[in-house]
Amino acid sequence: MTNKSNQLPMCFGPVVACLCDLTVTLAGQSKEYWSGNWSAVTEGNPIPHWLLTQHPLALCGGIACWIAIFCTAILQLRPPVARIVAFVVMLGHATAASTWLLQMKPFGILYAGCLLLFLKFFDEHIWRRRGGTTTLDADSVNSPVQ
Repeated sequence: MTNKSNQLPMCFGPVVACLCDLTVTLAGQSKEYWSGNWSAVTEGNPIPHWLLTQHPLALCGGIACWIAIFCTAILQLRPPVARIVAFVVMLGHATAASTWLLQMKPFGILYAGCLLLFLKFFDEHIWRRRGGTTTLDADSVNSPVQ
């Protein structure tokens, strides 16, 4: 049986990416939205879009539930599968956050690149510190369960 506490660091990168995505999503809403017109939402994903039409705190609550779901999955799955889940969630939120950052002229591409590099190095640092492999390490996905 795998010690689940060894898998806890796999949650850190996806949680950070998710919170970055939440932050830039809220920051990207218009003045009209923040004046109380919740229907003036700017969001491409239908679930967060609907939550934002209810209230910004609805999105925060939804994100808290989402973090609980993917962290539970990462902690309960076998390590090779958990690494894939952690990577996919982190990549998805990093990509979503980058779409907001790219709209920030003239340095949007620089901001997006910095976010992606930060997440890569953050992920590596967490795993190197724990003596494990990173979620971005393709070889670790193919390694046998320890």
